[in-house]
Amino acid sequence: MAVKAKKTVDKFKKKKWFSVIAPRVFEGKEVGETPAEKSSLVIGRVIRTPGDEITGQRKLRHFTVKLKVKEVKELKAFTEVIGFEVNHSYLRRMIRRRISKIMAVTTGTTKDKKKARVTTVAISSGKLEKRKEKAIRKIITETIAEEIPKKDFEVLVHEMIFGITSSKIFKKTSNINRLRKLEITKARLMEGK
Repeated sequence: MAVKAKKTVDKFKKKKWFSVIAPRVFEGKEVGETPAEKSSLVIGRVIRTPGDEITGQRKLRHFTVKLKVKEVKELKAFTEVIGFEVNHSYLRRMIRRRISKIMAVTTGTTKDKKKARVTTVAISSGKLEKRKEKAIRKIITETIAEEIPKKDFEVLVHEMIFGITSSKIFKKTSNINRLRKLEITKARLMEGK
């Protein structure tokens, strides 16, 4: 007696495609698609998108922006920004021998009551004295600490990606020592918020 083979169902064919929509601060543009059987499975999903796709500027391709789906309407997944980071290969290219790399990590609470952690890296043209490194780190930390409570997290991230915040720091540090590069390399929401 022949046994009937079970008919397999391709679960992937059952899935619908949801358009991923960037937050208003990034002009609400579509940045990709994500599949799911139902909309409830899309909420909370984290999507990473290249900086050039979300901003439309090729020079910002070294950033990766993290978005989290907060709401689904029809086949559109609306997101919020939960962080960004600079790609490691880009950072490695910035660092040379006989230079100073000054790193600063700053935490604070944004205007919309989200706890954020921001990492900044400054690269000098040559080797710096420890007192100069310390003075530059202090300026970075103080400037970021002033900026965090003034803005909502998404606006803060937008300004950091477009270099508005780093240019403020760059100007303030120029009287101590001219930096070759100053980059805000990471911003993220801390756990529990």
